Parts: sequence; structure tokens; C-alpha cells
Amino acid sequence: MLKEKLEKLAPKNLEFSDETYGLQFGSLMKDQNLHNIAISLECDKEVIMKARKLKSHIIISHHGLTDQSMTYFNDGIYNEIKLLSLSDIKLFVIHRPWHNAKGGISDNLAKQAGINIEGTFRISKNERTYSLGRFGFPYQENTSVESICTTLKRNLRLSFIQIAGNPKKTVKKVLVKGGTGIESRHFIDIIRAGCNTIISGEFTYQEAQIAKKMDLNLIAASHYSSEKHGMENLQKILSLEFPRDNFYFIETAEPVLII
Repeated sequence: MLKEKLEKLAPKNLEFSDETYGLQFGSLMKDQNLHNIAISLECDKEVIMKARKLKSHIIISHHGLTDQSMTYFNDGIYNEIKLLSLSDIKLFVIHRPWHNAKGGISDNLAKQAGINIEGTFRISKNERTYSLGRFGFPYQENTSVESICTTLKRNLRLSFIQIAGNPKKTVKKVLVKGGTGIESRHFIDIIRAGCNTIISGEFTYQEAQIAKKMDLNLIAASHYSSEKHGMENLQKILSLEFPRDNFYFIETAEPVLII
């Protein structure tokens, strides 16, 4: 039941590419005896040890052990796999589909920014439809980029927000995507859809340059902070759906330090 619920909340067709999704480690999932479930943004040694103390036999993680083939991996990943095996813990990776799902990572980032989500932003390329994120509009009309940033800083408790564009510009239609930003090759499709602002976790210098030339505003709230609340919300959703089971959110440290 748990596996089916996860696939219903964040179906595989909401991913953007052929990436890790579903059961990454462990035998075929059997829902019996899975009464203590750990949820986390990452699956590293510390998370596995905490899950073990909680007597959890499954970790639902946003990021997997690796986004590469499981055929070859470094010593760090090998040790994590060994620890999962010794602890009899399965790993379910929910990754990109939870970005684009209703109530998922992007929706929670939008909530923190004061954006009312109206649906999933999709594009069609090579006879295939992809989900780029979620789109919506500010709660209040005539909201500026600067105002959105102030709201994000307050709600996410951030010391700074990165922007590319005009801070005084009025935000119209918004594309929201937690974590990794939107590649510049999609900017034309986004602008054609009426969006003038993208809120994500990060963007590159090159993407900032291109966005500026196209009069597109980029707002980055940090990869970690933009995804964390969405995984916490997953814990709340599953706790309500399966009241007889225990769902624990295991917090991980921000890997990028500002000094």
C-alpha cells in the first residue's frame, strides 16, 4: 500500500528525464512490518544510522545514493549500501516527480513565497510531454520581485536570496521549481506561456546572463532550503494516510556553507 500511495502522490510521468525513481535498494517492497518509516532529503550514513535507531526498515529519500549507474560507485556509496544491507533497510527515491506533484516540493516553495499554484507547467518536445515545475500567481497583485524575496527570506529563515533581473519588477505569472533551476534552453517556452519570473533553488551565472537579456526574473532560495519543506510535508501527508504507522522526518545539514 505504501509503494502504491507514493506512486500515486508522485507518479513517474511527472519526472523530466530518465532518472532514479522508486525502489533503489532492497528487495521488492512488502508493506507488512513497515511500521516505522523514515523520510529525509538525503540518504547518507548519518540518516541510515538514525533510521536504524528508529527501527525503520525503509527510508523515503528525495535524493538517491547516486544518480549514476549502481554498477560502479565510490567507497562512500559502497559503505552506505553495506550499511543499508546490514540494517535491512530499503531505500525508495521519490526525486523529481515529487517536485512537480500537487502538495510536493514546488508547491511548498510557492507557499513560502506567497504564490498561489494553479497547475503543472508542461512542455512538449520530440513528441513527449515534460513537467518543468508548477505555475501560479502572487497572492496579491502588483507584487515585486523584491517583495517575493523578502517573504522567502522570512519564511525560510535565510540570510540572503539570489536574484537575476530587476528587483522592482512586478511579478506576473510564476514558474516554481524547487532544487535545481530551469535550464536556459526552456526560457523561451516559459516566456511564451506568460511567465516573467522563475523561483527555484539555484541558477548559474550563464542562466542569469541569458535571463537578463530576455527580461526574465530568476529567484534562487538555495537548493537545500527549497526542497526541505516539501519532504517535511510528505511526512505529514503519509502520517494522515497511514495513522497506524510512524513516519519520522530525519533532518540533514545544509551541505553548502556560507563563510
